[in-house]
Amino acid sequence: MSRLYLVYSWFFFPYPDSKMRMRPYDPTKKEQQWIVVGDRIQNKIDRSMCLDIAKHSRRNETPVIAYKYHGGDNQRWMLEYV
Repeated sequence: MSRLYLVYSWFFFPYPDSKMRMRPYDPTKKEQQWIVVGDRIQNKIDRSMCLDIAKHSRRNETPVIAYKYHGGDNQRWMLEYV
């Protein structure tokens, strides 16, 4: 049985708040690879980009975007391994 892995990916990010899209995982595309560094999740290719909760919102269904790292609380993540 084959497994399907999904990762966050973006098509092109000329602007810091580019929308991210879920895409099937392709291990040959490093722009689809994100790594955990401390309490942030940064892109493997462009280490200045990290996952960010849009506009510091605390509302449900707020988009997760790729944004330049600034160290705000909306870029801090707590991962729980289960």
